[in-house]
Amino acid sequence: MSVHSVKIHQLAVADFRSDNMRGDVRFWRERNRLPYAESCARQIWYGHADAFDAFPRDQIAGGSLSLDYGAEGYRKLLRLNLGLLSHKAGETNITGQLRKAWEQMRDTDPEASKPYETLVQHLTSDTRLIRHKVLSDWKMKDSELCARDLSDMQKGDSVLIIGHCNTSGNVSSTTDNIARKVSSNPNRAASEIAIMHPDPAIAENLFKGMQMLCKEGRVPCPITSADFVDVPLAFELYDRVYITLPMESYPEADSFIIRSWQERVERGNSLTHLRAKPEQGAVTSKEWTDATLDSFVSPDDIRAEMIRRGRNNDSLKKRAEIAINHCIESRLNGIQPSAKTLDGYTPPPAPNCG
Repeated sequence: MSVHSVKIHQLAVADFRSDNMRGDVRFWRERNRLPYAESCARQIWYGHADAFDAFPRDQIAGGSLSLDYGAEGYRKLLRLNLGLLSHKAGETNITGQLRKAWEQMRDTDPEASKPYETLVQHLTSDTRLIRHKVLSDWKMKDSELCARDLSDMQKGDSVLIIGHCNTSGNVSSTTDNIARKVSSNPNRAASEIAIMHPDPAIAENLFKGMQMLCKEGRVPCPITSADFVDVPLAFELYDRVYITLPMESYPEADSFIIRSWQERVERGNSLTHLRAKPEQGAVTSKEWTDATLDSFVSPDDIRAEMIRRGRNNDSLKKRAEIAINHCIESRLNGIQPSAKTLDGYTPPPAPNCG
């Protein structure tokens, strides 16, 4: 392979599932000293197209292999970096994987990495441009993230979770997720999380499960337990309250929570319910709707926010694709894409299929 910088038109990108690798395909990549990123689920290998002439396609099972060349290869890398091809659109874990793998290659094999330095610099620059110029308003539409944001969660807030266990007696995914969402974001990290449940035996298992999540580093803040009978006091003490129990699963507990929230003195906090009655989908049950609680976020509110974010993200994704086209066209013409050139870019008209 030439020691000269690899250009976009010379690029090849292979994308396939990690569990579909067979034989010595990994050794082929190592022999060719190619840049890559990998996870337990996905492999992204890229390099000079000449090297991929001998790519062992027969060693990738399941039909998961995608090979893109030239501008389409660069488009694939940009989309990956921007999170547009992630399982959850907008997630950028692959960005970190690509960056770390590149840094490792650059440090351990500087000779092999040299031809790709300019390409990676362009990819990093274009990703940053599109992310800041086009995708800055992108918001993940997970129900727990919507719940956190609608609750007006702030850094340092104290959090109470009236949690839920699944049928196996483990912490439910909704309880796990909301705990992680309110504790892992540095800009909105809770100062503490208290956990409770109407049933004392389940409450004990729930607390043990939450402590394990804390020890594993998945919930990086102190976890304490609280007695359900102390709900009225808790509503005076905690800034944000989240309920992950399905509505009507404990009717008496529902009534107790509603009444305690209505009678509380503290009015600067918020109550967010993440789980409607399972048989009713995401629809808030009648008792909770009729209560007309203040500072209350319902499952209906969360669903509406998820829909709103989905529509907004769809619009942003279309704009991002236009920006990607601009970056590719500019690079192929030897022009550095910028906010100014992007503002003045007019995409070519769609082909007339009539």
